[in-house]
Amino acid sequence: ERGDGTNVTVCPLADPSLFALLGSRGYVPVEMENVLVMPLADGVPTELPTNLEPADEVEVHICAEDERDDWARIAAKGFADDKEPSQDEYDVGTMVAHRPDTVLLLATVDGELAGTGEVLTVGGVGYLSGDATLMQYRGSGVQTALQRERLRIAVESGCDVAITESIPGSRSQRNQERRGFRVAYTRFEVHRALSADRT
Repeated sequence: ERGDGTNVTVCPLADPSLFALLGSRGYVPVEMENVLVMPLADGVPTELPTNLEPADEVEVHICAEDERDDWARIAAKGFADDKEPSQDEYDVGTMVAHRPDTVLLLATVDGELAGTGEVLTVGGVGYLSGDATLMQYRGSGVQTALQRERLRIAVESGCDVAITESIPGSRSQRNQERRGFRVAYTRFEVHRALSADRT
């Protein structure tokens, strides 16, 4: 009713016949992401390469209720890189910012909003997402600071593992691995257009 098609996320451990079945029904691959994990049994890892340490002026705090729209705006701009975010990107940021089940965090550099992150804790797992940094603040350790705080929240919530995702071979994946995450598997997302749903 919203004019969209159907998305299916496929675990790589699924039987190969599933891909043939989805293909025969009009699904095509649209996205691939690595799922990375970090054990938290020993708490939050503290040792990082020197060049990953956040600058002194980077501060992180939990997003207040009246900062949710700021979170959405910074996230949309961070994900859009140098481009002006589309209305859809702003809408997605706003939707995420108003979810009731996640902890939103904001990072500042010299008091200016610089980056976002979020963490969902459920069933002993801390899921880290919403990683976005404004272009002018990249390389200053904003995401490292955000990640440490989210991992701390996950540990305090009783989580024994943390999970995040990144595009295979991306700078984000390399940074996550340098911070202690390891690739567990690669998930695939396939899509069938609305026109195919109606046939």
